[in-house]
Amino acid sequence: MGHVPEATKVISDAQHLFQGTAEEVRVTIANCELALSRGDVDGALAMLKAIPKESPHYLRAKMAMADIYLRSRNDKRMFAQCYQELVDMHPDTQTFMMLGEAYMQVRCVWVCVGVWVERARL
Repeated sequence: MGHVPEATKVISDAQHLFQGTAEEVRVTIANCELALSRGDVDGALAMLKAIPKESPHYLRAKMAMADIYLRSRNDKRMFAQCYQELVDMHPDTQTFMMLGEAYMQVRCVWVCVGVWVERARL
């Protein structure tokens, strides 16, 4: 926590350096982690929500958002909703497995089984 001013400066420099590149999203995710270290949950979520769905880092951003909802807000519904949105966007084996694991993590075993059965039907 004592290095937050230094980290803020590094992130700011990186934002300018990588603006408009594919790496810009990685810097945004790092900035989000810094915001969380300061206790700025709303700011971190806002940064992650701003990452476009077309970004190759969208999956990672959505997973980070889910983690914030669960760990910082204890919001199991929004945690699972993040993974459901990934399934809605890309209904493949990986996202269905991630959704099922998310439901297992919040102890919704029957919903988890339903997700895996649905995937098996596709």
